[in-house]
Amino acid sequence: MLDVVVTRLEPMPEVIPLLFGDAVHNLRSALDHLARQLVIANNATPRDGPRGTSFVIWTSKPAYLHQRATIEQIIGRRATLVLDGIRPYARGNPNLWQLNALDIIDKHRVPVTAVVWTRRQLRYITLDTGGPAVVAPEYFEQPVRLRKGAVLGQLPRKTGPVTHTVQPFLTIRILERVVAREDRAGILIPRFIKTVTDVVDRFANELGL
Repeated sequence: MLDVVVTRLEPMPEVIPLLFGDAVHNLRSALDHLARQLVIANNATPRDGPRGTSFVIWTSKPAYLHQRATIEQIIGRRATLVLDGIRPYARGNPNLWQLNALDIIDKHRVPVTAVVWTRRQLRYITLDTGGPAVVAPEYFEQPVRLRKGAVLGQLPRKTGPVTHTVQPFLTIRILERVVAREDRAGILIPRFIKTVTDVVDRFANELGL
């Protein structure tokens, strides 16, 4: 068997956490734009500035209910009923709360991000002299921490000259444990996109915006 060993580690491109933060902020901002349109639809004028009109996501249901009467005055009864169904607080809509929490982090610092190898699989391409390329999966018992000298797994040894091009499955993880239960960026962003889209569509369909 041939050991697959990490001989060199390249630093993660600095742009990756920046792109993640931009995606989070843009999605969060879309909700604030929605809030302004709800105010306008209620024949009112949105407020500008630091304490201006925004789509507030509360930490708890009691905190939301405490402000509900004021919200109804601002966006109207029909829009408030739609908001009731969205449940814009932590336990009512965890995806919204998580998006908001990550956006707050991104306002002050870059989210802690890492590239890790977590899947128990390597895909390798074997180029035998005089023979065709072979693509095959190889499964291993444990995920391996990516560090220089780490053995990712083993590949079958063959007679004669052999070249192996190994492609480990890497994932980008957001290491903000308090707010990111599912910390894979490739899952978080599509989930946030769906959540924000669902919120916008719900208001649009109910209010005819």
